[in-house]
Amino acid sequence: FDRVGVSLAAKYGLEWIVNIRPTIATVRPNHSPTSGGSQIVVTGTGFDSVTDAVTVTIGGQTCTSLQHWVTDTELRCLAPAGVGANQDVQVSVYTIPVVVNNWFSYERPEVLSLTPSSVSAVGGEIVTVRGSNFGGSTDGAQAIVVSSQIWKCTSTTFVSDVEVLCVTPPGYSAQSHVVVTVGGQRSSPSSNNAVLTYTGVPSYYVCDKADKSACFRCCRSACVADQFQAGGKAQGNTYALCDKTCYSFCEYTLA
Repeated sequence: FDRVGVSLAAKYGLEWIVNIRPTIATVRPNHSPTSGGSQIVVTGTGFDSVTDAVTVTIGGQTCTSLQHWVTDTELRCLAPAGVGANQDVQVSVYTIPVVVNNWFSYERPEVLSLTPSSVSAVGGEIVTVRGSNFGGSTDGAQAIVVSSQIWKCTSTTFVSDVEVLCVTPPGYSAQSHVVVTVGGQRSSPSSNNAVLTYTGVPSYYVCDKADKSACFRCCRSACVADQFQAGGKAQGNTYALCDKTCYSFCEYTLA
């Protein structure tokens, strides 16, 4: 009756009140790569056979290639591209919506390789991060370097759903991991595919910056040892050089 009523109402400029509200029983699968394209099957009731009368959205984005009417109790569509977990799924029949909250999640990013995987502790080198589920160009994927602390890449350039470019921050640990975050999700920080090796890491980088005075003493001792181990290249300026270096490292504000 709703199909006929809506059709006649549209033809004669009348209003038709839909009698049956749709319901959602299941959505399977309840996840998709961030690129979308997975076939989603929605089961429930009240899915009218008029194709134009039905819409399905995930996280506010419309499913594509919707085969609206498999039966009155089943819809099929392709998941739209998206990011993040716990997305709402909505089915609307004749503009009457039914929503299930926090039902659908996009898969979290994964890092599969770094090129190069070894960089200078100075930072500023471009590392190509390849993997999956990095989202779209406007989703704000961010590459970060994780060791004892977390450092954002100086810049992250989105290339595709499977590739971003990281300009490396200075390295404070010989071995770190690169992770990618997008849509509130992050790749595993312990993946063996995401190990970034920093070369030439000064030994004073282990000094704790929480106490500036203790940091400076630790840093100066380590810096001087590094200089002498390197052959005293600073010659008579070793202590002055280390003082300057450690004031900066320990984040002193000099007048």
